[in-house]
Amino acid sequence: MIVVMQFVAGESLRALIDSHPQGVAAIETARITRDVAAALHRVHGCRGKGQPALVHCDLKPENILLATHIDTRSDIWSLGAILYELQTGKQPFIGSKDEIMEQIERYEPTAPKDLNTAVPALLENGAPVRLINRESQRRTP
Repeated sequence: MIVVMQFVAGESLRALIDSHPQGVAAIETARITRDVAAALHRVHGCRGKGQPALVHCDLKPENILLATHIDTRSDIWSLGAILYELQTGKQPFIGSKDEIMEQIERYEPTAPKDLNTAVPALLENGAPVRLINRESQRRTP
């Protein structure tokens, strides 16, 4: 599965580590560790009793973004793409990275109910489609 997200400015934790060959200052290390641990705690705790845990499986400095002004709507978009695939068995946009970006800018994905008639009425109005709206301010869970 390929998930395309909007660009979020910032550097990776890898870039920070590489720019400090003698190590990152203790106070900054503590802050980053606290923030990453809090995020993991939230993710790992988001499951029902007896349900499998959510895990990242590729946690490394290259995959941790340090940004001062993160707009969480990019994560909402990614969740919408995952929900869409869960409901339909298909990704909302298919192709190369450039083709996917063009599709996101020009087209609306097919309504999940049109691809899977078993989608419950509660989700019939396209929760995943609302989450992957190209206009970030219109992404509503």
